[in-house]
Amino acid sequence: MRVYEYFLSCELYIEFSIEMKFLRLMATTYITHMTHEYSK
Repeated sequence: MRVYEYFLSCELYIEFSIEMKFLRLMATTYITHMTHEYSK
């Protein structure tokens, strides 16, 4: 049971970190896009 819980938490953590990386990437792209728009 402990091993199962461990794997489950690892899986959740990996999914969470992937989501965070994706969100960070989206935010960075959005910010760079906006700064380019404003600097025109």
